[in-house]
Amino acid sequence: MADRQVITIPLRVPTDEANAFAELLKRTTYDDCLRHSNRLRRYPDGRQEVDVMWAAVKLVENQFRTPAWRRADFAGVFVTVRTPVCFP
Repeated sequence: MADRQVITIPLRVPTDEANAFAELLKRTTYDDCLRHSNRLRRYPDGRQEVDVMWAAVKLVENQFRTPAWRRADFAGVFVTVRTPVCFP
């Protein structure tokens, strides 16, 4: 498996949008990822794009389960991703 860097992505969004995004994450299915993925792409560790996409959805969804983002003094959600991130 490739060396998995950890990056933090700060999300600063209003509470209503954060709630709506959390709902979207809960409703996103593996089939949605399958439909939107490139079925020919494989990552350096051999995983298919659909599996990496699904893992990313679950990682972000788990960050939204923490109670910190529900506070009145909400300053943002900090998403920690434990995988190499490639931007085209």
